[in-house]
Amino acid sequence: MPLSTSHTIYPTNSYAAPDFKLNLFWLSEDHFGRLMLLGCPLELTPREYGVLMSIIRHYPGAASVKAICKDCEGLGAGSVPVHINAINKKSAKIGGRRLVIAQRGMGYILNRYM
Repeated sequence: MPLSTSHTIYPTNSYAAPDFKLNLFWLSEDHFGRLMLLGCPLELTPREYGVLMSIIRHYPGAASVKAICKDCEGLGAGSVPVHINAINKKSAKIGGRRLVIAQRGMGYILNRYM
């Protein structure tokens, strides 16, 4: 479980729902609209950002590949793991751990122990 919920994310990217917000202490958005992980900027491509926002929308539950593809237009089921892998590589450079975890038979969830 996160220790604190002091930051609120208001995604402004076109892939994110305008009325969506999330409170996590390790994932936030700065005043320039950049996604911050543990206080450091997390540089994602627009497609990676869309995939991550889809997973965040399903938090604390799991986001299935079908739900992620539905949220991100033009994204195929085979490319979802590729984008998840890219997100995890970038987040591991910052926090030392994967940001997104695959749960067999359920989908993808956020790593609460970042």
